[in-house]
Amino acid sequence: MTQAKSSKSGSLGIRCRAVFAMISFSAAVVLLNAGGDILNFAGDAFLVYWKDSEEAVEKAYNCAVDLQTHQCLQEKNLGGTLQSKIGTVCSPFAVFLFHFWVQGIRRVS
Repeated sequence: MTQAKSSKSGSLGIRCRAVFAMISFSAAVVLLNAGGDILNFAGDAFLVYWKDSEEAVEKAYNCAVDLQTHQCLQEKNLGGTLQSKIGTVCSPFAVFLFHFWVQGIRRVS
C-alpha cells in the first residue's frame, strides 16, 4: 500500500510516504516500549511477539490501545482516512500482535 500511494505524482505521494514513515517509527517505539519484540516489519505492517507470561496478554492489549490512540496517528491522518487495524493471537507459548495501517481509498483493478 505504501508503495502504491507514494508512487503517485505530486506532493500527495511524497506526503503519504513521509506520513507513513513517521507513523511507522512512532508505532515501533510504542511496540518496543510495551516489551514486544518486532519479528517482522513490512513498511506499514508489524508482527510483534511477547514471550508467554502472566502479563503478556495485558501488555499486548494495552499496546494495541496505545497504537490506536497514538497522537501521531491522530495528527497526521491524511484527511481522516488512515486507520489502524490490530489483531492479537494467544498460544501456550507466546502472544502475537499484528498491526497495519489501511488507507480508506478503494482500489480499482
